Amino acid sequence: MDILEFKRRLLDTGLFKKATNGWYSTKTCPYCGDMKNHMYVYIDPGSENPIGYNCFKCHSKGLMKQDFLDYYGIQMKVPYVKGRNRLQQNSPTEMIGDLIDPEKHVGTIMMCQEYFERRLGVVPSISDLKAFQLIGDPESFVRSYLGGDSWGLKDRLWFLMSNGGMAGRSIDDNVSLRWRKRTRNDVKGGLYSIKSPIATDKHIIVCICEGVMDAIGLYYHCDIPNAAYIACMGSDYVNGVKYAIDMGVFGDSVSVHIYKDSDVNFVTIPKMYSQLFKSISVYRNSIGKDFGVKQDMIELEKTQTI
Repeated sequence: MDILEFKRRLLDTGLFKKATNGWYSTKTCPYCGDMKNHMYVYIDPGSENPIGYNCFKCHSKGLMKQDFLDYYGIQMKVPYVKGRNRLQQNSPTEMIGDLIDPEKHVGTIMMCQEYFERRLGVVPSISDLKAFQLIGDPESFVRSYLGGDSWGLKDRLWFLMSNGGMAGRSIDDNVSLRWRKRTRNDVKGGLYSIKSPIATDKHIIVCICEGVMDAIGLYYHCDIPNAAYIACMGSDYVNGVKYAIDMGVFGDSVSVHIYKDSDVNFVTIPKMYSQLFKSISVYRNSIGKDFGVKQDMIELEKTQTI
């Protein structure tokens, strides 16, 4: 039984009543016995994302396990779903193949290395550029995957987004539109993540920031252990938290660090999401606006604990 059929049958049991935004409540918690509908289960019936649970009474939380079903007498087996390491496997890269080729995309690589050295003080390696999901030939990418013409692609560094589109940063800081996005007309949203290795048997820190260059600046300069990097492509940090949950990256072995731009006064994360993690902390760069800068221009300051 695949995960989609499993979810359909799970909902057909009638034990789970829809609450909001993919969450369903059930009367009794299998772990503490509370019978006042404090147990919530996250089920997205249209996706292959794993199923999570969270009890607001005893704070048990994580991915659904067999003991959960056994408690309710549900005669099904929980299908295997790749959970916490899905942040490394969520993008269309697996279908597309390598986005950057050191032999074919010399011009793009040199342009990126020069720009990164100027802006971040770091010359990225080829393995870094692959992790950053830099698109070596954006014109070919548009023709093959997005459709439409190739206007506005030159003199920009283009990065793959989670929705299969791409975000392009001008190498000229003086243009009016520093960032452009290209997606298919029928695709909305889209975040960005770095495909860096994550040890799933250790504590994970999910780093959520605004933009691509913020994520890359954090990657190079802030020495965050076992980190997953997510850029919301804007200041709605809740989208980054939801993205981590959708990828199955939550539970007591996961903390969230939100790195807000300095012009953002306060960050609010709904309790429904925040209680799925061990902790959520908010940081800012106390000597600059954001994190897409050289190392000596970053000084981390913790501003909130959510």
